[in-house]
Amino acid sequence: MLAWRPTRPAEYIRTRLAQQATADHVVTMAVITEGWDEQGATGALGVSRPELVLDVMEGLAAGMASYPAQQAEQGLDDLTDVNAAADMAAFLAAGVPA
Repeated sequence: MLAWRPTRPAEYIRTRLAQQATADHVVTMAVITEGWDEQGATGALGVSRPELVLDVMEGLAAGMASYPAQQAEQGLDDLTDVNAAADMAAFLAAGVPA
């Protein structure tokens, strides 16, 4: 059972529908602006802009390389046996197929 009721139901419904239409329009415009391609995006490891992927991966590699030093400064130890920075460097060395 709902305890709250709008004092002007018609105005409330109009406002909510306008908000929904605005939100839908914003999403549609973002998709158009970004050039989203649903079919291309769902392909197996399909990348329309490999240079962007490499930029992101290089940024992640730099962050991961500095992470152990930051943790050590805070007195926190990395107890894992996995060297993620080495894995990232190996991936970058191999490159991304075009």
